[in-house]
Amino acid sequence: MSERVSELRRQQALARFLTDPLARQAVLAEQPDPLPWAGRELRDQLRELDRKRTSMYSRLLLLNRMTKVTDALPLVSWALGQRLWELAPEYNRCCPPRRPKKQHEALAFAGFLRTKLGPELDEPAWLADVLHYEVAVLRIRFFPDGPPLPALPAAPTLSREDLHRVRPRLSPANCLLALDHDLEEIGACFERGEPPSRVQQRQMFLLLQATLEGNIRQDEVNPAVAVFLGACSPERTLAEVIGQVARELEPGSPPKTLHEECLALCVLLAQRGVLTLEAVGR
Repeated sequence: MSERVSELRRQQALARFLTDPLARQAVLAEQPDPLPWAGRELRDQLRELDRKRTSMYSRLLLLNRMTKVTDALPLVSWALGQRLWELAPEYNRCCPPRRPKKQHEALAFAGFLRTKLGPELDEPAWLADVLHYEVAVLRIRFFPDGPPLPALPAAPTLSREDLHRVRPRLSPANCLLALDHDLEEIGACFERGEPPSRVQQRQMFLLLQATLEGNIRQDEVNPAVAVFLGACSPERTLAEVIGQVARELEPGSPPKTLHEECLALCVLLAQRGVLTLEAVGR
């Protein structure tokens, strides 16, 4: 076990030495404890490495990390432009590489970028929306709470008697996003390779659904459907969900009409695999 820990610390120290210019400078200048987990013998070994090759390899490692980010977060990278590479050294120092897959790298960079939004990054105004969108796509594709559900061969049946017997909730590999800008316009500009001159600011609700084939289906839904989906929860019965919808949409449809509309919507979304219907008491 101690040999494993020793090897892990050696790998950590080497990664830090290669990815953090300040740590590398501290080791080469023989400053005290630049790498707390690296013993004197290991620091001596690091200093013996060829400096030109080490510097070149360090730049290649950073390039490799940022290539993964641009591949997994294309809209975010496009929105940042040159600032992506200006942020790269700081990201490299603050977030040493831990996992090799691009989705892990992208989520780590997204977490770092969120700390910059607002105080340091306020342009373009739609940057937060594309970050929110691309992170959601990564999460439901690679890290869902469960596998995507297949569409039901036949529509489930629900009646008014089921209002207090069923709890609807969003199925795994589904996500509802509330955005402030027109993502379709942003995506169209991205496909054409043209920077958007001025993206329309409008409220947009986007339902993302991972499919069994590994694709992402996305549908823009109206505010009423978004309210219904947002109210669905393992703690609420269908009757309680409809009550929440009625309060948020007031004034809205008459109670009887609202009940019928919500029942029909619930059946449709359950058939698509967007909602899971659980019997109360299960």
